[in-house]
Amino acid sequence: MVVAKFGGSSLSDGENWRRVLNIVKEGDRQAVVVSAPGARFVGDEKVTDLLFKYASSDKEQKETVWQKVADRYVDIANFFGIDFSSVLEETKLKLTGASVPYVVSRGEYLSARLFSLLSGKKFIDAARVVKFDEKGEIAQRLTYQLIEQSVLQSGQNAVMGGFYGSDKEDNIVLFERGGSDVSGAIVAAAVNAEKYENWTDVSGVFCCDPRIVLNPVFVKCLSFFQMKILALLGARVLHPQTIYPTVKKSIPINVKSIYHPDEDGTWILPTTKKRGDVVGITAKKVVSVEQIEFKTPLTSPTPLLSIITPAFCRAVFDEETFDATKITGDGVLTTTHATLISVVYDGKKNYCPTIKKALEKTGLPANVICDEHGLAACLTAPDKTAEALRTVYKALE
Repeated sequence: MVVAKFGGSSLSDGENWRRVLNIVKEGDRQAVVVSAPGARFVGDEKVTDLLFKYASSDKEQKETVWQKVADRYVDIANFFGIDFSSVLEETKLKLTGASVPYVVSRGEYLSARLFSLLSGKKFIDAARVVKFDEKGEIAQRLTYQLIEQSVLQSGQNAVMGGFYGSDKEDNIVLFERGGSDVSGAIVAAAVNAEKYENWTDVSGVFCCDPRIVLNPVFVKCLSFFQMKILALLGARVLHPQTIYPTVKKSIPINVKSIYHPDEDGTWILPTTKKRGDVVGITAKKVVSVEQIEFKTPLTSPTPLLSIITPAFCRAVFDEETFDATKITGDGVLTTTHATLISVVYDGKKNYCPTIKKALEKTGLPANVICDEHGLAACLTAPDKTAEALRTVYKALE
């Protein structure tokens, strides 16, 4: 059985929906997970962003924002010559007094409802089958059981929205942004899929961000561990938590483009045979917290990286989610904003000397924090993310 997840960029307009429906039909993808429509052009608003805006708007503004949301689905429905207005009206009525998670989840919900109408696949409401426990974590056994039952009852021909589920009181709970990737992986694990396809607008995984580096090397294959590290440290191909459901059941992930469906894309596998190659280079804005003379190392919030010695601890946090008020620890703490340059590689070769030399030659600082177990990591200037990434890529190509 094949589980296919389609991201927001893949479902941005009617023409892309046509591509996706053809891919699903021609490849006999039995279970499909869909996102809310993404941006159609530079400056366009994603449906999920519009729904967040709706949730925080006053009554008058809500009408305007909802109309923008509804228009996106009407445009797609009109592309195929069908009427989707009754579903939109029904959804709008239920938004009155609804929680923020409920409002925001309606993007994926509506995508799944519309996809069901267009494809003939049975609609499965994620709130009914994806269950969270009291800690806000997936209730795995129950969730897998409910998904498996629902997919089997559909004749292995189902569609579900990603990004949301519900708790034991049936309140809507959202994943982190990008959580539709995780939803797809959970479905794949629940039905013991032979593979999990993650479809987007790019042909797979590149050695580094193609928006910053011109024509970076394409990566044909990498391991679960390598993809997890790259995702945590800045690669935007997959949500980091996507790996966990698939790795436990050794389900291969295939990242592909809706624009080039016949291409192999990138395979993410339990292990890889190649050795000695650079797999990926990422750049991420971070906050580095140094803790001197500590008794208990920094663990809250969870750092991206933690380097510990007998009298020193460095914890590196994502700048976007860093909250200084939540940092707890003893000893002397110093906080620095920086760019984290990370190189994930196969084999035993150490890359940090090359990285350090290249950055310093360009006039950028280079503070090596890790160079082992397939990861070379270095801190550099906080406002030079793109320049640092290009510099390191050129030095290692």
